[in-house]
Amino acid sequence: MIYSGEDIKRLIPQRDPFMMVDTVEERDSTNAVTTLAVRQDNYFILPDNTLAETGLIEHMAQSCSALAGCQVLSQQLPAPPVGIIGEVKHFACHRRPR
Repeated sequence: MIYSGEDIKRLIPQRDPFMMVDTVEERDSTNAVTTLAVRQDNYFILPDNTLAETGLIEHMAQSCSALAGCQVLSQQLPAPPVGIIGEVKHFACHRRPR
């Protein structure tokens, strides 16, 4: 099932202006393919009109949260988890999205 729009709010606790997942395109038990359209009004946009590395990491974190939310919904549990903590090691950004 593809999640987008208001459905994303069922998966993650973040709300505008900090929502960093637009759609969950695909998922399985351990992976999710998500999208984010980088818009000018994004909280993480830098003066050079690129998305800050912290925005990329936040997108990854919210993608993990969305996967957890999908798993909860597929098990028909009442609500997705809040407060997922992750760790990013050896992050390298070679080009920031515009």
